[in-house]
Order: sequence, then structure tokens, then C-alpha cells
Amino acid sequence: MEAYVINLSSSSLNVSSHANAIRIAYLLNNSVVTVGDMIAYIYIDDCLKDADMKHKIEILEKEYRKNNYTEYLNMVLFYKKSSKEMRVIKHPPANLFIAFKRVEDMINKFYKHNVTCWADLSRESGMYELKELIEENEFGFIEATNKNDSTETYTELDILVLFHCKKEERTKEGEFFFHIVTEEFLQFCTINGKIVYTHTDKEALNIKNIYVTKCLRFPLPTILKPVELKAIRIKLLPFCSKYLSMMDFWLKQEEDSLEAISLENANRVIENFLTLQEQIKRNELLSHIDDLQKDEEKEIEVYVGEVPYKNLLDYYHHFNVLTEATYQKIMALFEDDDFLYQRMPIQIIATVPKDETNIIKSIETEEESEKLISRKSISID
Repeated sequence: MEAYVINLSSSSLNVSSHANAIRIAYLLNNSVVTVGDMIAYIYIDDCLKDADMKHKIEILEKEYRKNNYTEYLNMVLFYKKSSKEMRVIKHPPANLFIAFKRVEDMINKFYKHNVTCWADLSRESGMYELKELIEENEFGFIEATNKNDSTETYTELDILVLFHCKKEERTKEGEFFFHIVTEEFLQFCTINGKIVYTHTDKEALNIKNIYVTKCLRFPLPTILKPVELKAIRIKLLPFCSKYLSMMDFWLKQEEDSLEAISLENANRVIENFLTLQEQIKRNELLSHIDDLQKDEEKEIEVYVGEVPYKNLLDYYHHFNVLTEATYQKIMALFEDDDFLYQRMPIQIIATVPKDETNIIKSIETEEESEKLISRKSISID
């Protein structure tokens, strides 16, 4: 079983939030996989600094289009057009050659400036240090980028597998995984008027509804060094084993389970997950970080639940992880199928303001959980 964190540099999802989500996911799960091109933030020096001119142009064009930097984009497009023209001129006039080289020098300066900014973002967000966590079967990558300059974010095979869209992929031993998203999923729900229920609400039985329950709280993990994250993981994972075993069982039961059975499995996972909070409080490193962050305005909250595939796809589409072309392709694949309205397990690892009680109501104990059975919905204001 693997936890998938999906993002692309061309999306509008927050890099820092995803860095936090990856770190917390690493502490709680046997295997974490980042999907997309976020590896570029981790290997910023190797991936970008030595790029040839062709790739520099591709990268700058993508960046300037994404941010609507029209003036800079026009300069890049002018160079792109001019370079094609220069290749067919055997002996260009001196003044034309000099003018072309001046534009090329300017492009190189633009690129160097952008790489510096990206490197700063990588370090500030905590992405850069994640390279030290990379280890087979614990933390790795699946690349999913634009192919041959097409408008497709993923190849068809990639996207089908990523969203369990092929039944043969879903039933392979060892192919089970779930998605991890950030607080931006909750923001997406708010923007689109989607009600989010808890696992104790009767509405959670309806397959078309989203439900998640807040299970854990962490201090911000950004200042934790990789060696410290590894030490915390070693301490926490033995206490996660029962939860992970239940999560694996839950994922394997999803294919053919009735919703009542699926929700029963979810309840077991959530109730066991809640017991991990005591171990988090007892961890010396996390406790020390918590003390250091008493004046910090934000913290991490972890939620577990289920979301219909359609809502998850809409979320990725909303934040430009899925292009319009890819999104429409998936919709067409399941036009006459109820697959999009089935649900899949999800973890939300949210970077949120402290004491933000209106985001999701915290369930601290099983007794308190019983008192919340009558709750109709969650306010996400």
C-alpha cells in the first residue's frame, strides 16, 4: 500500500503545503510516492541549472504562460522564432547576429533569475531537503509531465492507473494506494458548495457524499531535518502498524464492498488512527518542536475519510493539475459508467491556522465521537 501525493509545477497548488504533507505522510505511512514533476524542486541543482537552450526556452515559456507575464513571454517567443530563422541562414549579417546574441544573453539572465527564485522556494518550503529521505519502498517518485509538448498532463495509462480507473490495476496484489491532499481540498469544497460530513453522520452512507474526520495534530514539520524525520518515523511506525494493516484491508475491500461495509472499515481505521495522537504527544522531538512553535500561527491537522472519484478529479482540475483536455478525456471514458461516483479513501494533511475550529470538528475520543452522531454536516468557513 502506498500514499500518493500528486502535484505539478504548472498547477496552482501551494508548494509549501505539499512539502508539509509529504513530511507528515512520511511519518505515518510505509511508503510515500510523489507524482508529477515536483522532483525538480528537490533536485533543483541537477534538473535546471545545466539545461540547454532548448529546455530553457520550454521552461521559461511554461512559467510565463502560467503567470501571465506577457512582456517576458513575448521576448521568449521572439527568441524562439528568431532561432528557427537563424538556423536557415548560412551567413547571417553581423548586425542581425549581434542582435540575436543580445536577446539570447537576456534569455539566459531571465532563466538564471528564475532558477534562483525556484531554488529559494525549494529551500524555504522544505522541498530541497527531502532528497535525503529518498529510499526504495519508503519515499520515491513517479514522473508525470507534459509529453511531447502536448496539452495532456499525463499519458492515458498514467491517469487511468492514478485514479484506479482500470479494474485490472486495482486488483493487482501490491497495487493499492490512496491519495493525500492538502487543505486546498477543503478550500475547493467550500468554493464549490460541497458539504463535508464526518464518518459518524448518517449522510456518510451516501456514496455521493464526502466525509472526513480529523484524527491527528502535528506541529509544523518544516524545521525538522531529514535525520530527525527518520528518527521520528522509526518511533511512530510501530504504533501505526495496526492502522496501516486496517487501511490496507479497507483499500482491498473497496472494489466490491457495500457502502455500509466500506464505512464500517473506515470507522475501524479512523478509531485506530485517533489513538496515535498520544504517541505523537509523547515523542520528544515533536514535543520539543511544539514548544518552539508556541507563537507559530499554523499547525498540521490530519483527516481520514472517503471522497467520490468525481470530486477528486474536479479538485485536480480546479487547481490545474489536470488539464482541460485530460479532464474531458476522463469524463468521456466514464460517460456511461457509475465509476466516477464510487468513493476512494483519502488523507487530508492540512496546514491550517491554530485553533481553527470551524474547518473540521475535532473528534478526540470515542466517547465524544458518539455524541456527534447527530451532526448533519461540517462547516468549512
